Amino acid sequence: MRSWMVTGIRTGAAFLCGLLALAWLAPATAAPAIASRSAAGVHALASVAFLDGIACESRSQCFAVGSSRHGQGVIVAVKAGVPGKVTTVPASDAMEGITCPTKSFCVAVGRTKTVESVIVPVRNGKAAKADVVKSSHGMYAINCHTWASCWAVGQDKDAIHVVNGAIAKAYSGGPAPDGLYGVACSSATSCTVVGQAQVSFGPGYVGTLKTGKSHLTSVSQSLGVYGIACPSSTTCIVVGFGTTYNKGMTAVLRSGHVSAAHQVAKTVLTAVVCRTSNSCVAVGYSSRSGALAPLGGAVVPIKSHVPGKVKPVVGVSELSGVACPSAGSCIAVGFHGHGKAQRGVVYAFK
Repeated sequence: MRSWMVTGIRTGAAFLCGLLALAWLAPATAAPAIASRSAAGVHALASVAFLDGIACESRSQCFAVGSSRHGQGVIVAVKAGVPGKVTTVPASDAMEGITCPTKSFCVAVGRTKTVESVIVPVRNGKAAKADVVKSSHGMYAINCHTWASCWAVGQDKDAIHVVNGAIAKAYSGGPAPDGLYGVACSSATSCTVVGQAQVSFGPGYVGTLKTGKSHLTSVSQSLGVYGIACPSSTTCIVVGFGTTYNKGMTAVLRSGHVSAAHQVAKTVLTAVVCRTSNSCVAVGYSSRSGALAPLGGAVVPIKSHVPGKVKPVVGVSELSGVACPSAGSCIAVGFHGHGKAQRGVVYAFK
């Protein structure tokens, strides 16, 4: 999920607020994270404006991505639920997504200030030099079928094939200004993707990505689909906006078709992860009709494909990404506050 405060691509109001938020971002210097040493709960980072995604290479080691308070992409080490070292990515404006296909190898994706794509391999916990793709317009998510073959997706339906952490080929999505915000790959050449029409602010999309080209179908139950998790080879869970901008949606995706869609009142859903085939967790933020900003972080359990009771998260404005390194523990990331007081947050929970 791209934080609405910065990227401003999910609603008309979000777009205007995103432009205002960018005004105070300046060239970067990294500062150490400030966080309590307790694993559970909310941890704020002094040098980070927002965190958009998180992935875990082991039960105890994860990496979150986002942007610093000075407008530079960051990769944050998260150990046992507690944020630690913050590494800046000089070539980037923001890092948006990350995946960790093996214990010692992750790949992060993002964008530059001029909206070009950035790919950053992370090997043995250390970020390598960023690779910038000038022909691509910013990546939002990445997923790997194997450690050697990953697909990144982003703005304007652009896609990038990443092999062994290096760019193999970049694909243009064409003239339609649609964004792809989530991806799950079932083979080295085929993935399922979700997204949203960027000009009309809806509808949401689901579809396939085959050899770099996306084929999308609109989702009548959603104004935008942002997260996807596939607990089995035939079933995926997707989340996003519902039929209005103060509702969320969860739905089952079987063989490319949406079924069992549910609306979640007053809560927009931004990301989802599945612990087992019947147990998933979605995150997002509480909202109300007419509100221009997230009102508070939210966690929604999904049991047997049905969303449960919304759990508010105090001290968080929005949760944008989530990972569960074990069946009993999860870590979500996002931000709290606004303007110069905005901070990236890590939220560890059971």
